[in-house]
Amino acid sequence: MDAILTSLGYNWFSRKVFAGLHVEQFIEVKPGSFSVRVKTLFSDDTVVLPTDKRWAVGKNLDGGTTQRRSYWRHPGSHLVTEDRFTSGHLMITERVLVSPDRFEERLQLKQANKPTLRGLRLFRRQSAP
Repeated sequence: MDAILTSLGYNWFSRKVFAGLHVEQFIEVKPGSFSVRVKTLFSDDTVVLPTDKRWAVGKNLDGGTTQRRSYWRHPGSHLVTEDRFTSGHLMITERVLVSPDRFEERLQLKQANKPTLRGLRLFRRQSAP
């Protein structure tokens, strides 16, 4: 993840905070959209991703914008989101339900004339207290 964040312009402090940050995700799948609420110590934001494979303006981590589109590779279990940054970078995020209690985010950052950078974030379903 550090190499991806470095390539996207995040400073050392932001990268270190991000690496150790506890993240909770609350996911809701509806016809035509995928909604994810991301809750951390610093924020509680919800992103709704239309799943129609059409490019639209999206918001990135620092409040900037990208061109974004999302679509189901396997409906209900494997969502692909592509973000095109003004720098020309392409971030591909694959959200995959691996098992009923395990969810993966597989990240790829593609840049002109550079190797593709990859990252993986794992999420586990927690029981309600």
